[in-house]
Amino acid sequence: MCLAAVTVVAAGLLAPTGAAGPGQAPRTAPATGTVSAHDATAAARVLAATTVRKPALTVRADAQVVAGERIVVRGRAKHRRAMVSLQRRAARRWVRLDRARTSARGAFRTSIRVDAPGRHALRVVVTPRRGRALSAAVQVLVVAVEPNPVEPTPTAWPTTGPTGTPPPVPTPTTGLGDPAHWAYIGGTDPIAWNSCAPIPWSYAPAGEYAGGLADMTRAVAAVSTRSGLQFSYVGASGGKLHVDWSDASATPALGGGVVGIGGPSYHVVDPAKNGGVRRLITSGRVTLDREEQLPTGFPTSERAGWGQIMMHELMHAVGLGHTVGREQVMYPMAGAFALGAGDHTGLFNVGSSRGCLGGADDRISPRRGGEVLVLDSVETVH
Repeated sequence: MCLAAVTVVAAGLLAPTGAAGPGQAPRTAPATGTVSAHDATAAARVLAATTVRKPALTVRADAQVVAGERIVVRGRAKHRRAMVSLQRRAARRWVRLDRARTSARGAFRTSIRVDAPGRHALRVVVTPRRGRALSAAVQVLVVAVEPNPVEPTPTAWPTTGPTGTPPPVPTPTTGLGDPAHWAYIGGTDPIAWNSCAPIPWSYAPAGEYAGGLADMTRAVAAVSTRSGLQFSYVGASGGKLHVDWSDASATPALGGGVVGIGGPSYHVVDPAKNGGVRRLITSGRVTLDREEQLPTGFPTSERAGWGQIMMHELMHAVGLGHTVGREQVMYPMAGAFALGAGDHTGLFNVGSSRGCLGGADDRISPRRGGEVLVLDSVETVH
């Protein structure tokens, strides 16, 4: 990805149209139904991991990645502020490919890009200023498949007229990449929130970094601006869309390189009465890994930060899935610095363009519904 090309849209993330954040008066909470039973097939992208534990060193890496993606290796050593060398076995010797340092707590993160399919042996060597070096090796399988093909979803703007009085529909804009690079989460059936009522969102600060709530508020504002959805901040709990922080010990799904989890719960409605929408979102959640070492805010070069991760998971929670195109925030591995053309198209299609949804008698069956959660890892952009 060309870094010079991704800095021009970053200022657009500041616009707060339609979003109520901390310090603003909360809007009236929307009328919502109960979440239906999870008896439908749920979709999730689970990242397997391989972990090597030694008395003074733990190393963890994705067990399988796609050719052309980065293999992320992280872990913890007893040595603080020590040099970390990531090596790959080639021609019967170890070749160094990346370097890093352990943190004040001994944590480290390093990565390399591998284009050749096959099984690759990697070794981490931690060398302190004084004392004996530590090392551990892992095996990673690199496969030659498309990481996330575009689901056959519509790419044109919806033509079904909305009912009721929805908020203004944002004007589609341009952005980096292909506007067709977007997808609904968990399948091809259209999915959306009721855009005629503000979405109350809450944020549990336990485990956050300093400024985490401010970055999340900015991410909410960006999604609101591009989708037309309205959000109302209600505090640390009680929101229909809830954001919190955790780690792999408390939330095992965060293991194996996963940095965030996001997605909606929904029930099935009659698309003929709901602007073509078949899955009406009733709640959503975002969980972020407090142990992940990422830049704070919204960087515009070198490496995506927590701001971009927050936007990605939030876009899962409003109904968008992964897609191809590295220029898109919804690409499976974090790397884009600002919303791309496909992100704009997707947010338009799950936003206020759908109109008012979810009348009292629209539910087809109280037993038909589900939850779709997506597990995401992070990629360093060079």
